[in-house]
Amino acid sequence: MQVSRCRFWWCSRCKAVFEKEDLQNKIQQFQNRSDLMLVGTRTCGHCQAIYQLRDIFTGRHDVPRMYWGQLQQPVELPMAARSYFGSRQSKSSPFSVLMGWLLCLVALAGGAAILAYVLVLPLLDGLALGVR
Repeated sequence: MQVSRCRFWWCSRCKAVFEKEDLQNKIQQFQNRSDLMLVGTRTCGHCQAIYQLRDIFTGRHDVPRMYWGQLQQPVELPMAARSYFGSRQSKSSPFSVLMGWLLCLVALAGGAAILAYVLVLPLLDGLALGVR
């Protein structure tokens, strides 16, 4: 059984939103075993509609993506599911690393040009004035 990583589910009757309890542990349990069963129900705290845990955790009642911007972030648990704010390692492509270095060099060259303009030109102007 595939457990949905979305942290929130909603009542299809009254649209009340709830956070899935113990989602992180459920994901870890089902990663290691596919024969585990989710048995039980949850009741909507607003309209008293009853939902099967299996339907809630498999994503049948997940809040639709179009509403995710209104929910507490992150809406989805990361793939590693270590914590809500699991380690986010960015994997840079060689092209992006090269572009980063080029931008640094351009910035350094621009800084050197500005420094030369501010420091050297007044000295040259002073020398030119003294010679006349």
